[in-house]
Amino acid sequence: MSEIRQKHTKAWLKVKPAFRSVWKFLSSIKLAVILILVLVGLSLIGALVIQVPDELAADSQKYAAWLENTARLQTGVWYPILRLLGLFDVFHSVWFISTGLLLVANICVCSFNRWKPVRSLVGRRKPDTNPSHFLENPDRRLFAGMFSTERLISYLRKKGYRTETASEGRNSYLYAVKNRFSPLGTYLIHFSLIFFIVGYVTGQYWGFQNSSFALTEGETKAVGQDTRLALRLESFHIENYPDGSPRDYRSQVTLLEDEKEVTSALIRVNQPLKYRGVRFFQAYYGPT
Repeated sequence: MSEIRQKHTKAWLKVKPAFRSVWKFLSSIKLAVILILVLVGLSLIGALVIQVPDELAADSQKYAAWLENTARLQTGVWYPILRLLGLFDVFHSVWFISTGLLLVANICVCSFNRWKPVRSLVGRRKPDTNPSHFLENPDRRLFAGMFSTERLISYLRKKGYRTETASEGRNSYLYAVKNRFSPLGTYLIHFSLIFFIVGYVTGQYWGFQNSSFALTEGETKAVGQDTRLALRLESFHIENYPDGSPRDYRSQVTLLEDEKEVTSALIRVNQPLKYRGVRFFQAYYGPT
């Protein structure tokens, strides 16, 4: 057992410097700024450069035809570089996904490194009974006259302070803190950003979106993507304001699975039909 433990110790000593280097790299605030700027840059490319429709990206032959017939014509001399870097499908590219995951790792490491000082701030603290702590503190305040500690504590608690007391000899010490848990707010922000990035990357990499899925009244169309689902538009209604702008439009649809009706729903703006992880939104309408 001692020989095995010794081997493990030697292996860890070899790995430890590399682990520290990686940890230091991931805990850099500069890295976080750079990664955020990279994501912003990639998002701008995705907004400015024509992107392959999701329904074509899943088919290699259709994707190749789209590149030659559409992307090449619209991007000109930039076409070879954009195609080589996979920037016609930015949000599914290795650049976007790896940057997002690296940012998640960076946020996790930075949050872990901050936990010890944050815990000391939010934890219960006893008053410092060292006189020099008060004499050297630039925020110290001197009060003339005599008043009871209980009265001071009552006043501070009414103002929202949490108080702790301690005694040493004839002296009494009081520690008061307000908004003690406010440092934890940074963790809520960090973790919400992590959940957003992970959810977005998961949806982009393993999910699908078809923004050109169009139906006419009475038409049934398969969703594809191995969902075994099909959607039928029963009817469509629109209401307009006096100036002609749309006030409300809604679609009565029927969802089929393996050619069997499973549910019917009325889809409105921001009220999609949800079924087994697939959501059907109203995106646009027009005459047929």
